[in-house]
Amino acid sequence: MEMDEFLKEINADIFWKYIKAYDFNENMQVKVEDKSVIIKTAYSHSQINYHNMQLFEFKVSNTYLHTDEFYLHFQMKNMKHALELFNEMLEIIQTLVNRPQVKILLSCSGGLTTGFFAMKLNECAKLLDKDFKFEAVAFNKLIETAENYDIILLAPQISYQHASLQEQLPNKIVLKIPTQFFAKYDVSKLIDLIEKVQVAEYKKEHEVLTLGEITCKHGEILTLVLIRNSLRVHIGYRLFDRNNKVLEDGEIIKNHVTIEDIFDIVDTMTLKHTHIDIISIATPGIINDGIVDVMKLSGMIDGTNLKKAFGKRYRQKIILCNDVNAAAVGYHACQNNYHNISVIFQPVSTNAGMGHIVNDQLLVGSHSLSGEVQFMPLKLSKSRFELNKTVKGTIELLVHEVLLCIVTIAPELVVICNSLLDLDKLKNELIKYLPKDYCPKIVRIDYLQDYCFIGSFILAIRECN
Repeated sequence: MEMDEFLKEINADIFWKYIKAYDFNENMQVKVEDKSVIIKTAYSHSQINYHNMQLFEFKVSNTYLHTDEFYLHFQMKNMKHALELFNEMLEIIQTLVNRPQVKILLSCSGGLTTGFFAMKLNECAKLLDKDFKFEAVAFNKLIETAENYDIILLAPQISYQHASLQEQLPNKIVLKIPTQFFAKYDVSKLIDLIEKVQVAEYKKEHEVLTLGEITCKHGEILTLVLIRNSLRVHIGYRLFDRNNKVLEDGEIIKNHVTIEDIFDIVDTMTLKHTHIDIISIATPGIINDGIVDVMKLSGMIDGTNLKKAFGKRYRQKIILCNDVNAAAVGYHACQNNYHNISVIFQPVSTNAGMGHIVNDQLLVGSHSLSGEVQFMPLKLSKSRFELNKTVKGTIELLVHEVLLCIVTIAPELVVICNSLLDLDKLKNELIKYLPKDYCPKIVRIDYLQDYCFIGSFILAIRECN
């Protein structure tokens, strides 16, 4: 046995003994087994598993909202890194000692009647020991306020807006307050209704996209996709075999990402699957000569030469691509009707990105700057970061971005990923600037990740062939 392997085994055993003997907080119930440690708080269930080949698995689940708050697996490399991950997990668990509060926003035309209803609901919730917090807002300020709430309740007089709001707020639960509850201020029945509506039960399900017919010969390809949302960073990974079938599909969730976190995923996968030939990574930012510039996007890796770092560590071919470019390639591969496509990803509170397919080929450009709309000196009423928090502001941004696509690429199809998009309003604004016949077809998607997986897979095959 080589010394490195010998030391890894020793360090892994020491680390495992350290975890089993750790003095956990009194508010944590701990059960220690041979190869696992289970940690419970009032509102969380967590588990640490010790597998063969010095592999550790950490998971924290929110038992109140039925969501995963933290998940990762890694092979033991050094004690310092392992302790950092363990402490990060403990910090997440500690936040779930007290019951997570469900924030509920009521809305009516002016906010007055729902304001009184919200006050009565808070009184009832306190009496019933329900950890709900109710607030009210006028309808004209609903969209810009909704981001910080879990559930949106609409008064009967604006219930006709339900479908539109659910489309604009795809990650929120939007409910109509029954007229009989609202008319009598029946707070107990409304709270009963809310309790039946779990956030996790209303998350949109979407099918994993398929690759269709890809006939190029290739070995096993590991794809990784980094996605930043308003709270955490998600690193999705998917392993494709030689016949384009998915062998593994998973996700790591963290508050911040380091290069070691990506190494942990790849180390684990290469240990389990010894025939991986290519590692393809899709990440936000400008990728120029292997260096990723994410323009200081919070929680993401910035300024690192990923290609060089991975090349030193792994024998596999390393492919890097921008996330929206990968999504454009993936979307193009999933259809047969369009040869010129622009994909726009306009997340809330961060810069937009574009990916362009021209005559069935990805347009990248010098220094990989194609689609980096953040550098365009657009004439806007407010900063990009202020505008993309509201429906009205988002439409203003997207009008500029779609027009930019039309006059430079002239796509047949524009695909937009944005949670606040109102397609009808966008189309009505566009025809103020150009004839209706010149407007391309515009569609909306809610999830970028599956298209990124497919696109990074295809780009890996193309580069290697």
